[in-house]
Amino acid sequence: VSKATTTQQQLFLKKHPAPSIYAIAMHTSEYYRNHCLRHINSERMCIAELEVTACYEPFDDMVLYLIDDKALTTIHSLLPPHHNGALSYDFDHYAIALPINQLETMKDFFIEHFNFQQIYSLDIDTGQSGMRSTAIADQDIHIRMPLVAPLGEESQVQQFLEQNHGQGVQHI
Repeated sequence: VSKATTTQQQLFLKKHPAPSIYAIAMHTSEYYRNHCLRHINSERMCIAELEVTACYEPFDDMVLYLIDDKALTTIHSLLPPHHNGALSYDFDHYAIALPINQLETMKDFFIEHFNFQQIYSLDIDTGQSGMRSTAIADQDIHIRMPLVAPLGEESQVQQFLEQNHGQGVQHI
């Protein structure tokens, strides 16, 4: 793993300095990190002395960092302790806002490369606004990600995409 900053990482960080809504980190096994290096646009890099695998495909303006146990431990050591003194940062879900034409691509990416499953897909229409929500999760349903896309110009998802200049984590 090169400690030199790569061109792709430089361009990404120039556009979206960390921390940002444009980066997601997932704790994965070595199998998935190697799989991504072989099959999708990704690379191994060091960020703050931690080895991570950065996946750039199919995320136009977003990056998925795959981290190992050492990185996870280091990240947890930087977080403030939970109210009972233990580190516990489990989230019910995090929603990723995408343009409508990228929703299926993102869903298929997680199903193909990370063995996720689709939990549901539905359109929500309020008459003035709307969104398509397709929820995916890992096999144990520990990681839940609704992928949301706008159904019209007045959609809050469309407003998010415009205000943030592209896709990203809409809410946790």
